[in-house]
Amino acid sequence: MFFIVIASSVGIPLILDSIKSTFAKIGEQIGGAEFNWSEALSKLIEKASSIDGSDGVNSYLAVLTQKEWVVNTLTDVARALFGDSIDTSAIIASINDCAAVVSGTIVTIVVLAVMGFAVSFFVIMIAMRKSSTKTGWIKAILFSIVDTALFVLFAWIYLKFNPSQAWVKVIVNIGYGLGMLFISYVEAYFFYAFKKLPFKKVFNLKNVIFLQIGNIITLVLGMLITIIPILFVPYYGGFILAVPFVEIIFLVVHMNYEVYIKKLVIDETKKTK
Repeated sequence: MFFIVIASSVGIPLILDSIKSTFAKIGEQIGGAEFNWSEALSKLIEKASSIDGSDGVNSYLAVLTQKEWVVNTLTDVARALFGDSIDTSAIIASINDCAAVVSGTIVTIVVLAVMGFAVSFFVIMIAMRKSSTKTGWIKAILFSIVDTALFVLFAWIYLKFNPSQAWVKVIVNIGYGLGMLFISYVEAYFFYAFKKLPFKKVFNLKNVIFLQIGNIITLVLGMLITIIPILFVPYYGGFILAVPFVEIIFLVVHMNYEVYIKKLVIDETKKTK
């Protein structure tokens, strides 16, 4: 949330100032014409609101980061404010420069948000491993790097895959969740039990079924909790608040495997002694 708030608080004013100064420059270029900034802003908001948001935030990001769409939008708004007198090479160049700033800044905000997501996941994963499992620093850091890379990769794949049918998306969501659970389970084995416990002892049918059922329940309940801020906080503030919930859910589920498998190792060590 910190990365998103900082990136947005710097990036959004930069975008608005760039658009405002560009329109003011256009007014000077066509003979000192003045424009109403409130009217311009309302037209820009109207254009952004017309974006097909059927795929959530991803829909808006896909459009807003396209320079061509930004150029066309700024041109339409400028034409509505100043008329057809904007069709000169100098004014078109000004609009293109402004569009580059707008789309570039939006991309920067997204990149910083992803970086914040990855950094927080990485740091919290290390902290949880150190407090819950008492493992060494090097091992905790190396495995946390792998976890973070996989988590970001899965998130990227999920955002890039946009099926048109709702039922396909439901299946993808289920497969995505089960895939993350399976990877966490396998990784936990290599983190604690490799060469200490036989693979079959950790992955026998009873363990797999009951452990997966418990974590699926945790996953479902956690996802239901994320709906609360989305429903009750207006605009995309709810989405920003929900992001940390998603991260925490996967962290908890992931650590469940590690704590469980470590317990198996400890119990087996006690039996051997």
